[in-house]
Amino acid sequence: MKHIFASGEEIYKKNVKSLEEGAFVVEYINYDAVAEGTIFEAVGILNDKPVSVEFKIKQESFSDVNFRAKVGIMMQSDLIIAEWESYTITAI
Repeated sequence: MKHIFASGEEIYKKNVKSLEEGAFVVEYINYDAVAEGTIFEAVGILNDKPVSVEFKIKQESFSDVNFRAKVGIMMQSDLIIAEWESYTITAI
């Protein structure tokens, strides 16, 4: 399912993730559920090119994201701000 950012998240650049490859500006995130081990897909722009980035959140960072999702206050920026265990970039 496609999840977009709130306008405030975009205004305050909460949809931007610094990666080794450069600043990744996320347009939206695809996922069905927030669960440990979930592979999230973020779609956006990296180095002026459209990309898809699949990422997994570190276990240590996941508990906060999971709590916020369960109580209904999670924002898409929580997934971007979280520490990522790994990610894979694919040009689209």
